[in-house]
Amino acid sequence: MNRVLYKALLWLHPPAFRKRFGGEMLWIFDEAGPHRVLAFFRDAVISVTRQWILRSGSSKIAAAMICAVLQMGVGGLGWLLWMSSNNHRRNTRPVNAAIMNNPPLLVALLTAAAALTLVVKLTLWLGNFTKKRLLDLRK
Repeated sequence: MNRVLYKALLWLHPPAFRKRFGGEMLWIFDEAGPHRVLAFFRDAVISVTRQWILRSGSSKIAAAMICAVLQMGVGGLGWLLWMSSNNHRRNTRPVNAAIMNNPPLLVALLTAAAALTLVVKLTLWLGNFTKKRLLDLRK
């Protein structure tokens, strides 16, 4: 039963890690004996967490997205303060005035536009980066 649970924990690892280390980890688990099962389970859970959070590129992209959205939100608030201090709201059309008079909506629109731009750029960059890596691996 313990072996089946440990194999399930090994299956949760990223495929490349599983291919490279899965058999060896399972062999070490089998050789260790029943008195060390808890230590191996703890180690496998830590390893799964480490592999998916620290080693995968998705966590880096998510962190970059969060930071970009925060940066754009702060930039949007700064722009709002600048616009309100310079009284640029007087010479606007009704639609622009409705947006300009609603600061949360304006910040949300600016943040959404920045996030969308970031997603498009990251997607294009990641695709290009992956192609280059595949070409390097074939050499």
